[in-house]
Amino acid sequence: MDRLCIRLFGTFQVALDGEAINSFTSNKVRGLLAYLAVEANQPHNREKLTGLLWPDYPEASAHASLRSALTSLRLTIGDRTISGRSAANEPYLYVSRQAIQFNLASSAWVDVIAFADAVRKADLASLEQAANLYQGDFLEGFSIRDASLFEEWALLNRERYRRLVLETLDRLVNCFSQLGEYEKALPHAWLQVELDPWRETAHQQLMQLLAISGRRTEALIQYETCCRLLAEELGVQPTDRTIALYERIRSGQLGALTRPPIQSRNDSDQPPPFPQKDEAAGFKRSLFVRREEQLSHLHACLDLALSGQGRADFICGSAGSGKTALMDEFARQAMETKQDLVVANGECSSFSGFGDPYLPFRGIFAMLTGDVQTRWSAGAIRLSQARRLREITPATIEALLEYGPQVLEALFQRDRLLSCASIVAQEGDLWLQLLCERFNDRHAGTEKWHQSQLFQQTTNVLREISISHPLLLILDDLQWADPASLSLLFHLGRRLEGSRILLLLAYRPEEVLIGKGGPHSLQKLQAEFRRAFGEICIDLDRVDRTNGRAFIDAFLDTQPNRLGKEFRRTLSDRTDGQPLFTIELLRSMQERDEIYQDGTGCWSSRPVLEWEKIPARVEGGIEERIDRLDEELRGILNLACVEGEQFTTQIIAQVLGMDEHRLLRNLSQHLERRHRLVQWLGGFQLEEKHLLRYRFAHGLFQQYLYSSLSPGERRLLHRDIASVMVDLYEGNTDAIAPQLARHYSEAGDDQKALQFLTLAADSALASYANDEAEVCYRRALALTDEVHHRAHLVEGLGSALYGQSCFTEAIQIWREGIQHYQTLGDLEGMAGLYSLASEAAWWGGDPLLSMHLCEEGLEATKTAPESRGQARLLHAAAQAYFFDGSNEKATSLCLQALQMAERLHAVDVQADVLATLGGLSSQRPLDALEVLTDAVKLAESRNLLRVAFRAYNDLAIIKGTIYGPQAGCDDLERSVQLSRKAGNVAHEILASGNLIEALLPLGEIEHAEACLKRIRRLASKLDDPGSSIQRVERLEATILFYQGEWLNAISRLRLSQAEFRKQNHLMALFITDSLLARSLIEMCSLTPNRKRDGQEEVTSALTEAIQLGEALAETDALVWCYSRLAAFIASQGQIQEGHNLLAEARNMAKDWLYPTVEAALLWGEAQMATTEEQWEEAVTAYESLVEIYTRCGMRWEQARTLVDWALVIISQRDSTDTCKAQSLLQEAYTLFREMGIKRYSVLVREHLEALSE
Repeated sequence: MDRLCIRLFGTFQVALDGEAINSFTSNKVRGLLAYLAVEANQPHNREKLTGLLWPDYPEASAHASLRSALTSLRLTIGDRTISGRSAANEPYLYVSRQAIQFNLASSAWVDVIAFADAVRKADLASLEQAANLYQGDFLEGFSIRDASLFEEWALLNRERYRRLVLETLDRLVNCFSQLGEYEKALPHAWLQVELDPWRETAHQQLMQLLAISGRRTEALIQYETCCRLLAEELGVQPTDRTIALYERIRSGQLGALTRPPIQSRNDSDQPPPFPQKDEAAGFKRSLFVRREEQLSHLHACLDLALSGQGRADFICGSAGSGKTALMDEFARQAMETKQDLVVANGECSSFSGFGDPYLPFRGIFAMLTGDVQTRWSAGAIRLSQARRLREITPATIEALLEYGPQVLEALFQRDRLLSCASIVAQEGDLWLQLLCERFNDRHAGTEKWHQSQLFQQTTNVLREISISHPLLLILDDLQWADPASLSLLFHLGRRLEGSRILLLLAYRPEEVLIGKGGPHSLQKLQAEFRRAFGEICIDLDRVDRTNGRAFIDAFLDTQPNRLGKEFRRTLSDRTDGQPLFTIELLRSMQERDEIYQDGTGCWSSRPVLEWEKIPARVEGGIEERIDRLDEELRGILNLACVEGEQFTTQIIAQVLGMDEHRLLRNLSQHLERRHRLVQWLGGFQLEEKHLLRYRFAHGLFQQYLYSSLSPGERRLLHRDIASVMVDLYEGNTDAIAPQLARHYSEAGDDQKALQFLTLAADSALASYANDEAEVCYRRALALTDEVHHRAHLVEGLGSALYGQSCFTEAIQIWREGIQHYQTLGDLEGMAGLYSLASEAAWWGGDPLLSMHLCEEGLEATKTAPESRGQARLLHAAAQAYFFDGSNEKATSLCLQALQMAERLHAVDVQADVLATLGGLSSQRPLDALEVLTDAVKLAESRNLLRVAFRAYNDLAIIKGTIYGPQAGCDDLERSVQLSRKAGNVAHEILASGNLIEALLPLGEIEHAEACLKRIRRLASKLDDPGSSIQRVERLEATILFYQGEWLNAISRLRLSQAEFRKQNHLMALFITDSLLARSLIEMCSLTPNRKRDGQEEVTSALTEAIQLGEALAETDALVWCYSRLAAFIASQGQIQEGHNLLAEARNMAKDWLYPTVEAALLWGEAQMATTEEQWEEAVTAYESLVEIYTRCGMRWEQARTLVDWALVIISQRDSTDTCKAQSLLQEAYTLFREMGIKRYSVLVREHLEALSE
């Protein structure tokens, strides 16, 4: 088995199969391999790699250099061999046009990856393995002078790995020392000192080990060495601890041990009483979702702390916002990735509070000294955290004895501490003996001490512990902290610099801001920490406002469910994604059986839900906050809740008759800053007025207040608010029509409600807010029986439904509208609705109904004068006739519609007709290009999204015919954007499908698959999918064809073929026939055992396609059909018939000499020449064909043609030009590999291997 061995510790070394590789062409090739191997957890885009290694090169030169370096690298490490050994194994590198990634699943071995894995496992054997792997600094002596970013990356990794190996050595020394295996500990201690000669603790460890091993003289010499290094390099003396250790060794107090080795704690008769799994302790991990950004921020803060930049960070948020859950999840993740990190928690209490000084710090120190059994048994902490805290107990007590005697007296209960200490102590542990002596000393604890001494000793102890074990100290509910704890926290926070301590501090801001008599002490502390550490607060209330819906989706999807988008939207509106509100509301709905688990275990909702019911726990919390308000503030909110979740200060002020300045002061200083019940939204300009807006901090606040008003109060307040809004927005009431409609409706004024509902619906429809328009139209229809009102409303409602791709329902609604217009004698209105209904029928997959509606409409309005509606109907009829194969009739009707629209100056209809005219097959491509360009300009200038979508779509198809598919991709992307902006799913599916069909010949398989994935999602959401489902199936078959999955493609195409025949969908049937025949031909030509499969089916499909293509006048596609049929029947022995068909194709294409048509003729000629063994003619045709595909960027077609070209050369009986064939196949193989097409890659590789035999 191949083995690529990469060593980056020490000098750069690479070996393949045990043999050193010395043929790298440059250091940049080496650097590229090093970077990819170390950063193998993700793909790296080419732009990033060029910036890393060629930062000063022009972009094109940098990319060329990367390609060259990559090619050289892959050849050097044996990653590009097509035949032979490497092909059978996983590649070392994954390479695409966009990105490169080192393959961790390959047979490669990288020392730094093995080192990291060993450190992560953290058992004794793995730690020894990690130490042995470190053969020197990372990339020692390696440099790329003109690549500063690479140099910076290498330096950071050099420091990181050096720090990791030092930590590993320290742990090895401690482990072997505890086991009494001092000789095994000594080499690691010596290496520590060698790597970091200024680390005094390393010298202490080495001195102690030498002394215990009976090498007293060496221990004393080591002390002298330590003193000299510290003095020469740092200008300092050893610490008192080092001097004390020296004195003990010199005096003989510390010498060779004669007692047996200390027993490992893992083998002790008294292990910490913890089982092996968290589940045994009943620990239940909180459900945690959608806090990635906040977790990322906290991890960055922890990384800073671990690098010696100790700091403090705050997390604030109202009750239930998820502060504790966030800190708990962060602690869990941090402990998983930082093996030496210790996490300790302290909480403040609302009950004891000021009467229980230093409560959170007493909790932290209790945990640091192993007092964790109760917490763990209650499921409050994890097993991993409890074990780590037990392990650190000896170090904590040693630090307390040396640096914090007053801390022992002030913050500990003696009996409790001794009990916890005895659990982890081993026989003869000096620290336990000293602790007992301290507590047994009658004079200890009697001396007077000052608070400042306690603060400094607390700080010293924690800093000392963090030297060997970095600390994450979590203090929760600081809004209830006693003054002494805040003072101690203030002292500690100002002395974190240089330590490995992260303080994570959580509080409820509304409790802090309500403080009387000046700012709360916590506010002062936070301000001071902000000056020291910068922006340090994560406000979860603000996060919930921006990420609320994402939280709801993630939370609901933690369990199987069928809770749809409407349920989720309403839940988001009600709770704003606030975790407590969301969870409690769902729980209460579950208790009322409004949401339930169905027979498959999925959560579902009942048809009727009582959203207005606020859960008792939530209501209690809101009531408590509202009850704190005085009468004036409560009155402001009572009125604001009637205006809505968002409200306007000027409206509130006018209705209340209150001075605006006073109102703003109440809102900003009291209701926002102090009570956190509202939030500032900003101001906006309304002509000469500047209006100011606020919103409720949570929707449930507004709901609670609104429900507390009586029906009579609500009705009067709605009326007053509507009256003020009309005056305030005079001349601009259309901007607030939905709000006015709601207020007048709630006030009982149906006439004005109808007026503003109609205005709101029309406005929403014009801005493509189709779902909103539908709601408004339906509400308006419920308020009137008058025919002229209803005619307008059902026309708009049908358009809103059409915009949501609900075609069947739209047609039904428009049928009602046609009857209303007929009653009114409005023939223009009737014609307009007939045209719309016809278009909806076509999009719904029923072309026959589309034609019928047009004919019925033309008959019903034949006496009508010229009108916009009549022009639309003529245009709709033109489209129906075109899709029915009546091209001349379609062209005639289009011209009539265009002339009528021009006479009426109906620009929207003109643009629509031009878009259709340009897409008619009777148009010559260059003429169509001009017409469609005009249609695009006209539609874009008038913001006609539906027309612009069609025009861009057809323009792309014409550009593809003239210049190749790459030329139309941008227009198709724009077509997709426009359909998405209009909210029309069926339109987006069509445009995206055309984009897929353009991308596939270009070899953009991944992009095409991504488009298809979105199309599937869109089609699944359609209430009335119509022809979209069949289109999706045909697109799936098309992608399968290009991936070489011909059998799957053929089976799907056969189903689509039958369905399109049934629907009489001629264009779709034409495309399906053509692709089916191509798939069958491809399968037969590339799989010898299927040479005779589907011969009759090929002929039948192509014959039908030719008939349809002639009816639809699809010249370019038709030429392909003729060429394929000519080549196929010639291969079956009908040579002359094949020539006749090819001649017909040439005659048809004489005025269409564009790339796609030229390609069709050349392909047919090449195939015919191959059949007749006219090798030179075949080679010439294939060479020209490859040139066209290369020029048009059609990589898939280029690669496929290269294979046929090579096979022609191979087929020549006397051919000696195998090198040319091999070169062509190699080029095809490279292209297929880059495109990610495995089936074709394998087929080409087989041909290459056959050639090499």
